[in-house]
Amino acid sequence: MTPEDTRKFENLTACDRVALLIHSASNREEDFFDAVSVTALGKATPVTDKTDPLKGFLARHPRLAEFSEKPTTVMIRVEIESFITVNRFQNVVELRMDR
Repeated sequence: MTPEDTRKFENLTACDRVALLIHSASNREEDFFDAVSVTALGKATPVTDKTDPLKGFLARHPRLAEFSEKPTTVMIRVEIESFITVNRFQNVVELRMDR
């Protein structure tokens, strides 16, 4: 979700390639070898009819109802093409999604 008058939305419409990073680090020394990160690479597209996906989103995030239901708020769908995981600092594995 993002307002359509933001730099984020402008960038997503100019280039639909995105990377989403998720990691377990908590700023501890052990994180250097114990933390795990996953990067999801994919293609972002605006959702043209957000009625159905909005139901699931609001079930999980009810406090965002006012923001998400505004006509100027755009829902973005990311089609994941691959995941890259890194653990133990240099152990890298890539998983490509078959289409």
